[in-house]
Amino acid sequence: MVFIKKFFNMQRFIVCLCITLLVPYIPITQKVVSDALWLGFPYKFYVIHAYEKFSTHFSIGTFFLNIFIIYLIYTLILIIANKIKTAIKRRVHNEKYD
Repeated sequence: MVFIKKFFNMQRFIVCLCITLLVPYIPITQKVVSDALWLGFPYKFYVIHAYEKFSTHFSIGTFFLNIFIIYLIYTLILIIANKIKTAIKRRVHNEKYD
């Protein structure tokens, strides 16, 4: 239970949700096929069909998968950054008192 509380952070979740919603607007993450525009990264979760009739499809499963993947990547980046920051502080502290 402690691990889950330590791993899950609401602020991190909100940041990842915003990233997941904003990344599809970057042209590199868009895929155009003959009759549709696929949006999303790393998995396409929103489709706009424009063949004869205009329709959209939002895949909630892949949307949550994208949030989970981005949350994991974001968390790993924060962990690595904190370890680097701690190592730099220790090294600077050791050099001061040598």
